[in-house]
Amino acid sequence: MTHKTKIRGSSDQDPGARFFFEVRNKLWVFRCSRSLKLGEKLLYIGATARRWVRTMRASQDRAQLRDCLRRGWREGWGRAPLPNEQVLAGAGVPDDVMARIRSSDG
Repeated sequence: MTHKTKIRGSSDQDPGARFFFEVRNKLWVFRCSRSLKLGEKLLYIGATARRWVRTMRASQDRAQLRDCLRRGWREGWGRAPLPNEQVLAGAGVPDDVMARIRSSDG
């Protein structure tokens, strides 16, 4: 995956329209991921909320971020992410890797 930031290695720059994906994807992690225990999720939610507030405060275009937050929130709660197998179909992933993905998605 590629995270395009204005300054290499910096995640605290104004994300602009990409903020939508951050909101949607984080909500998917909080809702759908089995990787985090409850306490870890709560800490991550708190850290994320704090970061979003800082991002909003520092933004030159808060209206755009509010729109991204609204749309990302709606999509993050309104549907689940596509299964890995479906996302990676046709991407040239080797068959043995796809077999492991299939077995872990279910």
